[in-house]
Amino acid sequence: MMQRYAVHAPILVGLGYDTTPLIGKKPILEGWQKRPDAALDFDKYNGKNIGVLCGGRSHLVALDVDIYDQRIAQQFGEIITEELGFAPQRVGMAPKTLFVFRCTESVPKMRTAIFHIKGKDCAVEILAEGQQFVASGIHPDTNKKYKWVDDTLADIPVDKLTAVTPDQLREFVAMSNTMLSKHGKPKGRKANGTPQQLDWFATQELSGEIKEIDVALAHIPNDDWHYEDWVRMAMSLKGAVADEGYELWHRWSQRSQKYDRDETDRVWKSIKDVRRVGAGSIFYMAKDYGFDVGEFRREEKKASVKVEITQGLFTPWSDITSGNGADDFVEDVLGSGQMSVLYGDSNTGKTFFVLDLCVHVAFGWKWNGYECDQGGVIYAALEGAHGIRNRIAAVKQHFSDEIGGEVPDFDTITTNLDLLAEDGDTQMLIAAINERQKTFSRPLRLIVIDTLARAIAGGDENKSESMGQLVVHADAIRKETGAHVLFVHHSGKDQARGARGHSSLRAATDTEIEVVRDNDATISSAKVTKQREFEGGQQWHFKLHHVELGMNKRSKMFGSCVVMAANDEEIATIKTPKMKLTDNQALVVSTLENLIKEHGYKREGYDRSSVYLEQLCGELEGRFNEKRAANNQAIMRVLNSQKLKNTVTVQGKLVWIV
Repeated sequence: MMQRYAVHAPILVGLGYDTTPLIGKKPILEGWQKRPDAALDFDKYNGKNIGVLCGGRSHLVALDVDIYDQRIAQQFGEIITEELGFAPQRVGMAPKTLFVFRCTESVPKMRTAIFHIKGKDCAVEILAEGQQFVASGIHPDTNKKYKWVDDTLADIPVDKLTAVTPDQLREFVAMSNTMLSKHGKPKGRKANGTPQQLDWFATQELSGEIKEIDVALAHIPNDDWHYEDWVRMAMSLKGAVADEGYELWHRWSQRSQKYDRDETDRVWKSIKDVRRVGAGSIFYMAKDYGFDVGEFRREEKKASVKVEITQGLFTPWSDITSGNGADDFVEDVLGSGQMSVLYGDSNTGKTFFVLDLCVHVAFGWKWNGYECDQGGVIYAALEGAHGIRNRIAAVKQHFSDEIGGEVPDFDTITTNLDLLAEDGDTQMLIAAINERQKTFSRPLRLIVIDTLARAIAGGDENKSESMGQLVVHADAIRKETGAHVLFVHHSGKDQARGARGHSSLRAATDTEIEVVRDNDATISSAKVTKQREFEGGQQWHFKLHHVELGMNKRSKMFGSCVVMAANDEEIATIKTPKMKLTDNQALVVSTLENLIKEHGYKREGYDRSSVYLEQLCGELEGRFNEKRAANNQAIMRVLNSQKLKNTVTVQGKLVWIV
């Protein structure tokens, strides 16, 4: 026995199709429409015909052209390909043909009216959810195999089928009704030239919606209408939608070879008072041609729900206008409600630098020349309460004249926090912060988490799962509090590779600031290395100033530090930390230094000499320690490497030593 279902059904399932075993055209399994797992017992149904289910996740549809006339069937095939696109074609009893597509969304089954053409009942049907067709097997009437023209379904995964829209399918059905009406009569209608004696009063439904009336009319052909029925159609249309139907009336009448614009216009204007006919009459007639107004309304209701859900999701081009610029509370550096990471090696002064920023925000002072919007600050010092108390005490003493008697909205948190686990402290922290900021005189601006490592309670910084979860919780904090969230973090073992941990953290960060200290350990530098909303690239040089706070229990002076800006002379002494470079990196730096000495020039507004990138590439041609000669792409990879980011700057066509 032929192992049809056992062999071929698994192939179709693997390509995304839902199959079901058939005897002839009839499914075997009870409840087959629900796609039972029993259909996957392939060996059990070995030689049975293979049915493919329509609808489902792929919204599979099949256009079943049940037309017995070869010439007409061929015309439909050409129209389908031209209007809808390529589709696999299956032939059972020629010339009847089935075309397989997928729809962009779920659609109900559709069909034309049944037309009597050359002694045969003919129609076009769109098979959809709850229906199936034979993909492989023996036709029960011809006792011959179903055949596919060129490609079979086994050659095309379901997601690669041509996609069509519901509107395209409805238009195709309406067009099919018109085409078939030229070759035959809907079953039950009288011959051409006699009154059709339509039941214009079959329903009392008078009013209707423009859209559903339009679709219904599209289903109704009008080449064979008696004048009296044509006028009654005008009356029904006017009764349904009043004067809004004028364009529809002309559009529908225009499809007839008898169309006369003046007469069509005259008939419409002559109709004054319509009481007995309306939308129901149109729907009654359209039903003969495959239009179901109830089904249409159910689909429209589904669509309206979708529209309601997505209301406001899209902003059209015409409504897009410029805003007021990014909402920065530290001018051009930190944005409201964003997330940032400030990182550096141990003993670089990063905590002092962050605390200095917090103080300036809390008091609304200019910070390194940048305006600050005054607001509340919450500092989570997770590496110890003792240190933060002394540092704040040093700030109070150092800035006592500027502070005076003012008490800023500035709170600290010194307890441990777990911002990683699902059952951690995130929601508790959010609730506590929101309650606390009710007591602030100004909006909460900044939340500092110092350090990131202490906030994840033993999580692995190098795993995407841990850092991804932290980002999710950080997003919740900033969104529900409205504040900017800044993490203090450490550099990795290789300082040139940036902040420690998985790259997902950097990807989610709006602003990134790196803090480094020169080799003499006297001057530190803070540089913006990533900026999503603002220009970026700012750099500040600072030193730590010791402030004595008093005597300890052993009668020794103790104190802490505050941040002070480095002067020009101090900045000039900064030595860039030496890093081990690769051969190619060292070659690029040395070649660039030599070029600048020989050909460099100073641009207006810059204190460093530069050369053209093209010059550097030309000088390096063929000199790289690679299997092949250097090219521009290879050179750019070196220039943009993390290790050279603090040494070399590339801007447009120019390059220079930092």
